[in-house]
Amino acid sequence: MNKLSLILLALLGAAVLVGCGPKVEPMPVTGEKTPEAKFVDEMVAKANGDINRLTAEERAELDRITRGNGQTIISQSANR
Repeated sequence: MNKLSLILLALLGAAVLVGCGPKVEPMPVTGEKTPEAKFVDEMVAKANGDINRLTAEERAELDRITRGNGQTIISQSANR
């Protein structure tokens, strides 16, 4: 076999392996907000652009949900 045949065979094998992988079904879209999204919306409304209006517990939960971006979310929502 020449090099081109080996390359083509390798590509065909890779394509077969990729096609045989597990099928991942997307989550169904229901139009309903998750509890986390509802909480973030509530905190945005409560803070009204100033994160200091939230309690320490609320800020901690907001940072957990937003992966440390609570201040940014609050600031950006004030600009809308």
